[in-house]
Amino acid sequence: MKTLVLCIDRDNDVGEKTGLGSPIIGRKAVLDAAIELGLKDPEESDTNAILAGIKTLDTLKKEGKEAEVVLICGHKYLGEKADRTIADQLDKVLDQIRPDRAILVSDSASDEAILPVLQSRVRVDHVRRFVVRQTADWQDKLYILMETLSDEKVRALIWVPVALIMLFYGTFALFGWPQGAVIHDIPLGILLVLLGGLLLSRAMKLQERMMTYMTILRRDMRTAKFSPIVSLVAMVFLLFGTFFSYEAVLNQQWSETAVAIVLFCEAIIPWVVGALQFKIYGEFLDPYLRHQRVRWSLLLVALQVVAVGFIIYGTLRGVRAFLTRSHLTPSQLPFETFAFIIGGITIAVAGTVVYRYIRGRLVKNQSKG
Repeated sequence: MKTLVLCIDRDNDVGEKTGLGSPIIGRKAVLDAAIELGLKDPEESDTNAILAGIKTLDTLKKEGKEAEVVLICGHKYLGEKADRTIADQLDKVLDQIRPDRAILVSDSASDEAILPVLQSRVRVDHVRRFVVRQTADWQDKLYILMETLSDEKVRALIWVPVALIMLFYGTFALFGWPQGAVIHDIPLGILLVLLGGLLLSRAMKLQERMMTYMTILRRDMRTAKFSPIVSLVAMVFLLFGTFFSYEAVLNQQWSETAVAIVLFCEAIIPWVVGALQFKIYGEFLDPYLRHQRVRWSLLLVALQVVAVGFIIYGTLRGVRAFLTRSHLTPSQLPFETFAFIIGGITIAVAGTVVYRYIRGRLVKNQSKG
């Protein structure tokens, strides 16, 4: 019965600090890796865990058991990439050594996260955590904290709101707006904006989303799709809208922060609607230009977006009237409020009726054909 003594370096400290590739198989090779890592970074706890794996191997051989020690490294960014790297290397090791059982040697709870992957491939008889006593507590607590913060629900409930607060307050601190409510401090504003942006990027995985978007963009450009260009125009349109809406707030007189927020939302609504229209028309034009196929449902969506924009815009005008005029009754609301809301409802109803009519005609033509 052959035993695999498996040392796991999930964050690839061995590879990053020594340049060695993994998997590293055999007592001499693993010992050389431990010595090399110890020389590069004497404070690295992975060195002790690797030596513990070698000691476990020697103990098994003294008992007359057949065994082999292997060091497998993951990836410095941890997470799914590290686990996938370890799983790929583990498959190669198992094919080469063909053990009957395994003993996992780790230096922290983070490395033991790979245990389910190992158990799915070979029987695990024992898990030994070998850590330097001074580092055991803080490593485990840090790992638990990072695992908690990496949870999707925790990110949505904690990271994103905190990041947005830092971004907004930092922006207001840069411009000293609103006066009297936020301290005008440019260094503080820059720091909060940078930290808030970094936190928001990590919380919403913006880097991964951007990489995915760039992959899709390259694929669509190779297939001569029209929608990526239109989407880019929509983003630029929205950025211009944000800038001009901010300018519109500064150019108007207001005394309360709530009024300024409503003014900004009111000014940016047409820009948001316009950006969404660009996006929808891009998705409409692609199948039409490539296959002469008309997606009538997208025209309905475009009309619904305009309708919702009208309704929200009219509502915001009414809210601003309430905030700027005391003791205002519903009958004294500006005429534009009711006009925009009624116009939005009319557009939504008309769009639905027209879409159902066109769809009905198409169904009839298909049934006749």
